[in-house]
Amino acid sequence: MKTVAVLLSLLFTAMVALGQDTPRWELFGGYQYTRFNTGNAQSELNLASQILGLPPLQLGSHVNLGGWNTSLQENTNHWLGGVLDFSGNYNTRNLTLLQAPGVTDILRDRIRFYTFMGGPQVTMRQSGRLQPFARALFGGATVTVETTELINGAPAAPSLKGSETGFAMGGGGGVDFHMFHHVALRVAGDYIRAYLGDDSAGHLRVSGGLDFRIGSR
Repeated sequence: MKTVAVLLSLLFTAMVALGQDTPRWELFGGYQYTRFNTGNAQSELNLASQILGLPPLQLGSHVNLGGWNTSLQENTNHWLGGVLDFSGNYNTRNLTLLQAPGVTDILRDRIRFYTFMGGPQVTMRQSGRLQPFARALFGGATVTVETTELINGAPAAPSLKGSETGFAMGGGGGVDFHMFHHVALRVAGDYIRAYLGDDSAGHLRVSGGLDFRIGSR
């Protein structure tokens, strides 16, 4: 009986310590890179080219976007939490239409892509230093494409701007490297499918930054 009591005491102590290592909230913020599928942006560019009387222009199959990613997670227990995830991505591309002595004609294309999603996140906390996680995300996305023709750096006509907002879903995972008791370095990757207008496309996102642990369970 004494041995059982000791084992139960050790188990209780371990469970208490385990609970103390689980933060109630986690706030993440950092940089992200998105490999953006340009199917929708290409449609906007085709429309702009047609209106401006320009020959068809090609962005390519993908555009590299950079921006920010932030999330807030509430942990319901040691391994399960709910996360709200937000991100913004940006890129400006200049396509040369004409290069001649004294004249430079450029089509400037600005792309802005935002996501706002939420869902469950599962974290393995067996290690105090290295904690991998996986998540599923559901919500929305919006993309804005602004096209401007520049002749010798000056706008030749008013900018054309198109925007689409729709459903988005995805998921992925990552790992937290705990540097201090309340701060971890996070690296994550997600696949996001956005349904914008009459088209849907998949985008790959990689993010990195700091995860701040707030409170305890």
